[in-house]
Amino acid sequence: MEILAAALGVVALVGVWVWWTFLGRKRLIEDLPTSATTGVALGLNELVGRVGSPLAEASPQSGTPCVWWQNVFYVSDGEGGWKRTGDKQGGPVQFELVDAEGAIGVRPRKAEVSAPEVYDGPPLDLGVPRDADASLVSRYIAQRSTGTKKRRVVEKAIVPGDEVYVLGTAQLPYESLDVYIGPDRDTGTDPFLVRVGTEADAVFTERIGTVVGAMVAFIAAAASGIALADGQALADDRIRWSEVGLRMPLAFIVAVLAVMSLASFAFSYNALRVLRQRAEKAWSLIDVQLRRRHDLIPQLVRVTSAHAGHERQVQTAIAELRTSLAADLPATPTDDAVTD
Repeated sequence: MEILAAALGVVALVGVWVWWTFLGRKRLIEDLPTSATTGVALGLNELVGRVGSPLAEASPQSGTPCVWWQNVFYVSDGEGGWKRTGDKQGGPVQFELVDAEGAIGVRPRKAEVSAPEVYDGPPLDLGVPRDADASLVSRYIAQRSTGTKKRRVVEKAIVPGDEVYVLGTAQLPYESLDVYIGPDRDTGTDPFLVRVGTEADAVFTERIGTVVGAMVAFIAAAASGIALADGQALADDRIRWSEVGLRMPLAFIVAVLAVMSLASFAFSYNALRVLRQRAEKAWSLIDVQLRRRHDLIPQLVRVTSAHAGHERQVQTAIAELRTSLAADLPATPTDDAVTD
């Protein structure tokens, strides 16, 4: 019983960790303001728009034109279920996120992507040529002919036109000055989410994870207390189960609740500090742009003044040339000269 109680206690701690992770991301999504594609600042940003990239590629299973795809492979376990054996991702390196203000590049390769399924069935490489019509009928015929009915693949894809929510780090690539959204390559602590849907959908997903984590923590804590109470009652015949059967689970639940309350308070405090730091960073970026403008305006005035003087000299020289040429022109010929 003690081993079972310890195992359930570990499950409760895992539930608390899941609750903490999803709660942190939910609050981050709710607290972080949505930026326009033309107004992103270097660092963590939240954007919502539609996929408008013309660089779509055909997914390997369904042939769907997409900017990101994932194939998850399964094999039958012989009992009516499926066991995951691996996955593979692909698509263009970058796609464009378009909103009312403009467009920005997103590189989803290292993101946590949530996309709808576009295919669920036998793999394409089961005797079906890749340039042939990948219809369901031909695939199942190929399965029967090759005897591989125990394989399955689920394909997910992001297609042009999908509404996408992106939470990632705006940064400059090494090869150009075009800002793009990608993973946090400096500290690696900021999340990188790409999800088909709206911000409300992203918040709902994180809320579900928060609730599930909390339920797992409380149920595992209660079960651990019950198992420990059973062990004490069996070890000492003089102790009735009713004497410890209620107090022990309640004590475990109260302990988990206290831990979650302290964690929530600490997270709220840290979140406020992070938000203040992000606000200070945003203001510092604005101050940098203002200082650059302050430094560039005098130089622009000097360049414009020099150009104005040069243009004045050019116009004066052209006027003088025009005057001299007009003076050197011969007089208008008479009618007799024209006749001759």
